Amino acid sequence: MDPFLGPWKIDDWKPEGLGRIPANGFKKGGPLNITPGSVVNSVDLHWDNEDNQSCSVSGLRFDLGNNWLEGQNLEARFAGEKVQCHFQVELVPDEPKKTLTLSINTVREISGPQGDTMALPEVGSGVVTATADAGG
Repeated sequence: MDPFLGPWKIDDWKPEGLGRIPANGFKKGGPLNITPGSVVNSVDLHWDNEDNQSCSVSGLRFDLGNNWLEGQNLEARFAGEKVQCHFQVELVPDEPKKTLTLSINTVREISGPQGDTMALPEVGSGVVTATADAGG
């Protein structure tokens, strides 16, 4: 988990099919901070949108087998809007500067026949590319 922690700088945000993810959801050149979460072995992500409003998601976990951070059906906060999403954060190998990609996909919950709920992928998605900030 340690290689992911610390300050990052968002180099690019490529939304695709947006769904409920705001088009201005990530600020290019803005910060992406990955910090230890309140739950053991989890991390939280904090960033600003293009309007300099705070955004976050909590509860991503390190997947040792795949060497990435992942969070399924997490509630992301894009300023005042809450959006259910799947997150995956991977380090990009062989880059001159430490680089990561963050893939995000929206999900929607539907009720099953017994009243149970299932999270199904939606159209909205996007990819953030970030490089380690000074000291990262």
